[in-house]
Amino acid sequence: MEFQGKAFFSIAKDKSKPFIVDAGVFSVEVLGTKFSVDQKSKEKKVKLLEGKVKIDHNGKLTYLLPNENWSTSPAKNDFHYYATTVVKPFTFENTTFEDAITEIENTYGTHITYPKRITKNEVSGSFSGNLKEILSIINYPFNLKTVFKNENEITLY
Repeated sequence: MEFQGKAFFSIAKDKSKPFIVDAGVFSVEVLGTKFSVDQKSKEKKVKLLEGKVKIDHNGKLTYLLPNENWSTSPAKNDFHYYATTVVKPFTFENTTFEDAITEIENTYGTHITYPKRITKNEVSGSFSGNLKEILSIINYPFNLKTVFKNENEITLY
């Protein structure tokens, strides 16, 4: 199936009839699933809700499991990340706040803005949670609040 735009798919598993979405610069092979494809914006995205999909972008294969996402854009390489509701463990040992935030951003595919005065402050500890919970934990020692501007843009102040 050739595709342009943005859509949500719910496809039954049938190995004898593979369902492949040709989204121009990448393709998504359905392995029995529910997922969305956004080929319309600058940043091309696949978000998986159920099942499993295989993405082929320039010969590089990426497999997604539920609550995992993939994106690519002219400004950055292929990017594989988790939905913000996924519970993930984090361990920081004398890690700068800046490096801890970078790891959180890379895990959840977000951009987090925070006061530059705490960039080099250290964070230590092991904890687990979804994005909102992790930010609440990491903010506590610095008395920061969290504002979600949208799904991908977060400000700590």
